[in-house]
Amino acid sequence: MTNNDGKVSAATLIGIGLATLAFAGVVLYAGYRFALRDVCAQNDRYSIAALAAIIASVISIIFFIWGAVRGRAWRTTLAAVASSLASLGLIAFAAFLFLALSMSESGAEVSVSEDNGLHISVAEGFRVRSLRVEGTGGRWSIKAIDEMRPPLSQNVARYTLGQTPAGYDEQESTIKLDGALPDGEYRVEAIITCPYGPARASFTIKQGKLHSSGF
Repeated sequence: MTNNDGKVSAATLIGIGLATLAFAGVVLYAGYRFALRDVCAQNDRYSIAALAAIIASVISIIFFIWGAVRGRAWRTTLAAVASSLASLGLIAFAAFLFLALSMSESGAEVSVSEDNGLHISVAEGFRVRSLRVEGTGGRWSIKAIDEMRPPLSQNVARYTLGQTPAGYDEQESTIKLDGALPDGEYRVEAIITCPYGPARASFTIKQGKLHSSGF
């Protein structure tokens, strides 16, 4: 809306600022959800979302100040101040999340369980390029068909020894899986497609059963 002099009204300016602030919140939330889903890409993708949210919030503040100057009424000023504080809060929140995600970087965790077969679980949010199990009874390994963008671990759910999940090819299989896994010590190594070291775990088989597992 415009005034009689043809200029944009204060209410319109504050409305545009609120719409821009809402857009900033949506961008920040979407970036954060992506960061939780794909840990290996969270820094690059989330930093872009956070920067976009901060820029949008700064633009919102400009509209709020402009609206307050145009309105010159205590209600307009109060609305502009409150909205500007909300924008500053979003900026601070974006910066906090960025620092928290950056400082909480840690490699993927791997666990081993037994339930009608031996299962290997990789922490959610990581893309597993390859997985290898080796030990007393031999070796078994798989490799992602698309090594640049392997499946997310949560989309695989768990890796079962001797079974090749969708998106992978079996590379090696010298472990006899027609019966109980031979007793002994075994090691698991998962290669992740981001700047983390390999995720590792170990487990022991006694009397054909999983006896213990660790890192």
